[in-house]
Amino acid sequence: MEIIYFLAFILFLFPATVPAQTKGYEYIMLVLQNPFNRNGTSPWTIHGLWAERLQGPSPNYKFVPVNNCPSAPPFNREINSDIQAALIKAWPSIMGKPNLKFWEHEWGKHGSCTTDLLPTSNDYLLKGVYLWEQIKFHDLMGVGPGAQFMPNTQYDANTVMAAITSKYKVKTMLTCQGGEILDVRFCYLGPWVLVDCLDTQPPPGTVCTGLIYYPRI
Repeated sequence: MEIIYFLAFILFLFPATVPAQTKGYEYIMLVLQNPFNRNGTSPWTIHGLWAERLQGPSPNYKFVPVNNCPSAPPFNREINSDIQAALIKAWPSIMGKPNLKFWEHEWGKHGSCTTDLLPTSNDYLLKGVYLWEQIKFHDLMGVGPGAQFMPNTQYDANTVMAAITSKYKVKTMLTCQGGEILDVRFCYLGPWVLVDCLDTQPPPGTVCTGLIYYPRI
C-alpha cells in the first residue's frame, strides 16, 4: 500500500479527539529542507510543520514563529514500525541527531502550538508525511519525473521561484544563504488549505537573489 493511502487510513482510524484550542497562530508552514549531505537521488525532506503568525502593517508583513506551547501533551516515543518507516523516508534527521530526538524536538518546539488541529505528536508527524506526499517537491527539484532543477547547478532565482509558483499555483517562501537554497516553505490556512505566503520576505540574509543552487555531496 502506498504511504499516502496508509497514512490516510491511519488518520481515519485515529481522528483528533482533543477539543480545539486557540493557539495564537494564523498559518502553518510545511518546511522542506535540502538533505545536502546525501547523494543527488535523495528527495527533499521535511524540516517541520511550524505555527506562524503575521506581524507588521500591510504590505510589510513578517512571519513570526509561535513556539514551545506548554499545554501540549508530551511526545509519544512509541511509534509503530510502519509509521517509523514512512517518517524515515520523509522526515529523517539530517544533522546527526537521532530521528526520535529530532521528531521530539520538532513536536516540542513547533507541534506543541498546533494542538487545535493536531492534538498529539503522532497526529503531527502523520500530517507532515501526508502533506509531503501531496507536495512531491522532489518532482520539481531533481529526483522525480520531469524534474527541472538539478543539484549542484546554478539557476536564476526568479526562474526557480516562477517554476515553483507555476507548479503549485501559490506563492511559497524560498530561503538561501550564500547562493545555496536552504529550504522551501508552503503556507496552509485553517483545515489544510494551501495558500499564498503573501508578499512576506524570508528572514534577513536568507533572500534568494541572482544565481542559486542546492548542493548535494
